[in-house]
Amino acid sequence: MKSLKSFVIIAFLFIFATACSKSSEEVIPSKQSSLKSMSSKSEYDEEKLKIELENGLMSFVNSLRSEYSSEIDFATFKLNLIGNSNLTTITVEGNALLEKTYQLLSENSDEVTIKREGLKEFAQATLFAIKYVENNISDASAFDKAWVELFGGNEISLKDGSLKKPCKWYQVGCHLSNFWGWLGRNKENVIKGLEIALKVIEFFLKK
Repeated sequence: MKSLKSFVIIAFLFIFATACSKSSEEVIPSKQSSLKSMSSKSEYDEEKLKIELENGLMSFVNSLRSEYSSEIDFATFKLNLIGNSNLTTITVEGNALLEKTYQLLSENSDEVTIKREGLKEFAQATLFAIKYVENNISDASAFDKAWVELFGGNEISLKDGSLKKPCKWYQVGCHLSNFWGWLGRNKENVIKGLEIALKVIEFFLKK
């Protein structure tokens, strides 16, 4: 009688364990689907990139506030930042971004004005960097080199600045940490990021 009772208990535990196992297997796909859904929400589109560009622009401009003085003109401001060796090699996009930053600082622009007036130049500089990475995708250091190339190519001549943060003023990817980190995950993100950045630029050119 005792052995029969033991057998019934063991059988019941076996059935219960099997049922729990099946239930667990049924839950896993839905959990994966949920994770996939969360991942898709983190993907970039034009609107999300515009917001990050705004924040990155503010970080960039703030990193150069201490370098600006009403007593110097733009040519001196630029020379102090990039050095003589980068004067003839600075890109059109890099020069335009520095010139716009100088203008915004000289006018003591507020945050709303900076985001409205400086976003086009900042977006074009970002687009240059993405294209650089795409053209040098096999170079693991391309994500860092892109910003040095933007401002002339000679990092030794670039002034570090006095920003008390991890980002040097010219490391625009650092100011765009979330987006730039997303780009660096894989080659597909670089291609997609380029497409999105192009659409953002088109938006500004139409304004």
